[in-house]
Amino acid sequence: RPARLLLSCTHTHAGPLVAKRLYAGGTIDLAYLERVRKAVVSTVAQAGSTTHPAAISFAIGSSKVAIGRRLPSSGGFIMAPNPDQSINTDTLAVLVRGRDGRPQATLFSVSCHPTVMGPDNYRISAEFPGVACREIERALAGSSALFVQGACGDVKARRVADLSAGRFRAGTYEDVECVGREVAADILSLVDHSMRPVTGALAARTGTATLPFDLPDDLGAYFETVVGGEYPEYQRRWARHHLRRIREGDGPPTSAECPVHVLAVGDALRLVGFGGELCSQHADHVKAALGPAATYTLGYANGVLGYLSTDKVLIEGGYEALESVRSSPNLPAPFAPGIDERLIDAAVRLSAECS
Repeated sequence: RPARLLLSCTHTHAGPLVAKRLYAGGTIDLAYLERVRKAVVSTVAQAGSTTHPAAISFAIGSSKVAIGRRLPSSGGFIMAPNPDQSINTDTLAVLVRGRDGRPQATLFSVSCHPTVMGPDNYRISAEFPGVACREIERALAGSSALFVQGACGDVKARRVADLSAGRFRAGTYEDVECVGREVAADILSLVDHSMRPVTGALAARTGTATLPFDLPDDLGAYFETVVGGEYPEYQRRWARHHLRRIREGDGPPTSAECPVHVLAVGDALRLVGFGGELCSQHADHVKAALGPAATYTLGYANGVLGYLSTDKVLIEGGYEALESVRSSPNLPAPFAPGIDERLIDAAVRLSAECS
């Protein structure tokens, strides 16, 4: 059933173009997308045809791999390292062992943008998640490592934070290796010392959270202001796109449906996935709302609407709340305040249905 299928993506700026973005030139790499589709379907089919009894254990720990990337300045919030920003530092390790007790798979996660490499890099890279998978598989010989991304919308790798200069530097492949090995070490430490057995049934539910847009009263004037203003070309392109829709009688939507997915792993662990780039504090909000069960929050699950800012970030402004919106043809405006409650309500409702 659909609720039993959670499609979770990683994130990299070192990959082919896979979706329409108004800031990007070039064309979508359809051959790559077809390769991914075939790989996913064949892997699921192979897994489904070779099922056997296994034991699951898990642990939630913490990591220092990430740093906040929202820094207050005289002109508002800028994308720069902020060691004082409150961020979620949770890590997740789920270990699957066969009847013989040997590790067969490790599902793991951290909340950190896999964007160590800078915009000057044009080589394909799985970024630090690829390195971490390699290192975990090397340590747990014979097992597969699967990375899922946590709530990382407003955090970046501490390794490339230049605090003295107040900016993030462009990382190198050496930096990618270092961050990936640090993540692997965090996960392997959990596997060695902190795992809890899972008992009880598996259950899953899917749904959506309706997220209204904060649309201005005069949409035409709003977009015209951007077209005629001193904005980057990609933002003017975004405004022209929505003006064209209005003139063609296809006005922008008033809200978007955000996919929400809750997977109850036995009676102890809840995985909660959202279809967007979750800002870090959403993970803390969801944990607080779901009570005693261990909870880990995933982004990029079953879709990606765009950045899912918290109410606090929406008030503060900056890239995640506003500037990122002006690169997506599907987002006519920032999301309206109240997003925290809407996402939490959906998670709580679906989690209750899993009980």
